[in-house]
Amino acid sequence: MPVLQYIFCTLILIFAIPAAYASNESQPPITLGSYYIPGLVDSSTDGKFVEILNEIEQRTGITFTLSLKPTKRMQRDFKRGSIIGYFPELYEHLPLPLDQVYVSEPFWTKKIYIFSRDEASHITNIDMLNGKHIALVRGYSYGREIVNNKKITITYVDSDIQSIKLLKLNRVDFVLGDGDSTPAAIQKTQAQKEVFFNLESPIYYLDVFFVFQKNKKGQTIAKKVSKAIKGMQRDGLLPTQP
Repeated sequence: MPVLQYIFCTLILIFAIPAAYASNESQPPITLGSYYIPGLVDSSTDGKFVEILNEIEQRTGITFTLSLKPTKRMQRDFKRGSIIGYFPELYEHLPLPLDQVYVSEPFWTKKIYIFSRDEASHITNIDMLNGKHIALVRGYSYGREIVNNKKITITYVDSDIQSIKLLKLNRVDFVLGDGDSTPAAIQKTQAQKEVFFNLESPIYYLDVFFVFQKNKKGQTIAKKVSKAIKGMQRDGLLPTQP
């Protein structure tokens, strides 16, 4: 390569690299929605899910500004197009039909557990709940395969404590719950010797993901976020999906 051509190419590289960084840094932050979930989204800067978002920012080069609002208001803003996306979300609570949004790869799994009066409960999957009477808490997510199953008799209550009380009184066969609030309800009702569960054996899994607007910008962000999530799973920073 002639000397002048070599110098010319070198100068292009020297000036192009800072320009690329400047271009990336000049991109305005993207507002992303979320809502308060104890331990997961404690504030716009704290919580397990916020830590995951911070890592996604590092891997995508996208700067997000997190806006926290009540769930219904967040979904309403999304339907109006006021925000490009939000998280966390589940398929059963999407504010629009699936074909009208973009969703990311799942970054988390919500595990559903069975709680019973029998220490050696034989229920290992949701099909075995057919013909049974269970208690569920209103507003919680259990999956469409459970709540829409006509073969299962469901009693809805307002809290985990109420569901555990029904179980203790033999008013229901089982309670379905999560690994945090339901065990806490067992402690509060002093039912440790009456209600049994195994956190090593979930009965059902729900995918948790980001949801974005069905437009070019939403598609681009969804692809980048999904790529970052897959990379975090490969690197052991996120659990792989069951």
